[in-house]
Amino acid sequence: MLTFGCAAITEQLGIHAVFGAFVAGVLVAESPRVREATLDALDSVITGVFAPIFFVYTGLRVTSLALPPVSISVLIIGGAIVGKVIGAGLGAKFGGMRLAPALAVGIGMSSRGSMELVVARIGLDLRVLSQTIYATIVLVPIVTSFTTPLLLRLAAGAVKPEPDEASRLDREAEDEKAVIKRTGTKILVGLSGGPRSYQAMRFAAPVARLPGATMVVVSVVPEDDASRRTSRLQRRAVLTKEESQHAFETFAAEERLPDCHPQLIVPPSPVESIREELRRGYDLVFLGAGRRRMVANRILTAVLEQGRADAVVLSGESFPRTFNRILVPTAGGFAARGAAELAVLYAKTVGAQIDVLHIVETLAVENTLQENVRAIGARVVTGLATLGEQHGVRVESHVKVSRSAGRAVLAAAQENQADLIVLGAIPRLLGRRMFLGNTVEFVLHHAACAVALFIPAARRAGTA
Repeated sequence: MLTFGCAAITEQLGIHAVFGAFVAGVLVAESPRVREATLDALDSVITGVFAPIFFVYTGLRVTSLALPPVSISVLIIGGAIVGKVIGAGLGAKFGGMRLAPALAVGIGMSSRGSMELVVARIGLDLRVLSQTIYATIVLVPIVTSFTTPLLLRLAAGAVKPEPDEASRLDREAEDEKAVIKRTGTKILVGLSGGPRSYQAMRFAAPVARLPGATMVVVSVVPEDDASRRTSRLQRRAVLTKEESQHAFETFAAEERLPDCHPQLIVPPSPVESIREELRRGYDLVFLGAGRRRMVANRILTAVLEQGRADAVVLSGESFPRTFNRILVPTAGGFAARGAAELAVLYAKTVGAQIDVLHIVETLAVENTLQENVRAIGARVVTGLATLGEQHGVRVESHVKVSRSAGRAVLAAAQENQADLIVLGAIPRLLGRRMFLGNTVEFVLHHAACAVALFIPAARRAGTA
């Protein structure tokens, strides 16, 4: 409907409908609120249904007998290819590329011809183009589709990536492996008025600054002051609408977030409101929770039951303004990788230092295998240290042997004077209780500093 609406507007303005449809496509493709899964679904329908219909319709209007003589056809096709190579190649050259890469760009762009088919079809309908010219134009993208791969292989074979390009390719490869999306991330933060939830909101800010990221902050507020005085929510320090709005405006101004939106939820069913909001599709949900009640937290349970968004839960008794020394224990798993990425994104913003720790449990590994396990652990922490270096974050790597991983983590946190421990956790349901693993639960309940848990969505944890 958006496509047809934009097409109708441009048609009424005296511009062809195709330009309005093109604008609609750009708006949808570039909108940070449109999920990649939605774009993939649209792309499948377009390439599987509408594109074949268009190309068949375009081809049916071609009269092969209307083609000019072979010599003229070759001249026209050759001129079209050379024109595209020179035009795109000059643009690449003026953009700072060397001659060989610029030539490769020009050759690669020579196969682009879908829009010229649209323009040719319009010209034929308006009788601006003859059948001869139309048939020749349609022939150009057909020929370039076959010639471009051969020419591009010859041109690109001698091209070596420049340092900046090699760095960009490394970053793209790293982003493809990333657990946390680097573009268009949709973030939901649940506030209950306590210090943990507001610290969780600040912890989410670096992710909200990623390109195209969107943050929605949901705050639970009472219906009015009278209900606040008589409700049990009073003991939970739930803020009024005015207090929540003021706190949010202060936070948004301090953190300079590009796309952040507040949303107020009125009891008695905040969890149901959260469930409804989750159906809009989020990538990350940040929550603050007390250590004793975190496993039974209803909002966290709702997030995990929905199974589509990763959860980040921040727990602790007191919090500094910013975390300056972060400990990231890792075993190399999917959840631990997400925890490390989260720590790196935060540390990059505030200038914090990260200590990556891998622990070899002596009870789980025989003495003869300890050296091999230590070597594997060294590779794990080295990989995360490289990740930190790519983002300009100072990372120190540690591999330790201990009889208890949980006690080793707490000892490392005390030794390094860490004010935050970031752990990956994959919960399991034991009866009605959610179990996070022996190490995670031990650290969660005994750590002297704040603890943040990265819990991947069920659909991702199951395939990790």
